Amino acid sequence: ERAIADRAADATVVVASQEAAISERLCDHLLFLQTGRLFWCAPFESWRSRYRRIRVRDRVEATHELGELALITRRQGATMEVLLDDPAGSAEGRLRRAGARVDPMPLPLDELLLVVSA
Repeated sequence: ERAIADRAADATVVVASQEAAISERLCDHLLFLQTGRLFWCAPFESWRSRYRRIRVRDRVEATHELGELALITRRQGATMEVLLDDPAGSAEGRLRRAGARVDPMPLPLDELLLVVSA
């Protein structure tokens, strides 16, 4: 990792890895291939802003209004965990306007890649 980081200080370095944690530490852009084709290439921050995990409390039924923005929903007692594909960043606002409380949750890159590649 150190050698790659040192080289990247002076040049563009392409790293092919299935180790998401290492990629996240070393790279500022992520290129994702799916079935041999470019699925998406963007800075890590673009991935982070588009795909998010949230916990919804109070009025969890409002998550049904998200439609295709909700890739995965998982009920946990009185809360709902939702993995969002929300390029416009509108989902949390919609839920709050419906009376729900929304909390951000961590979304590890390896988990995100599994969902996106499915």
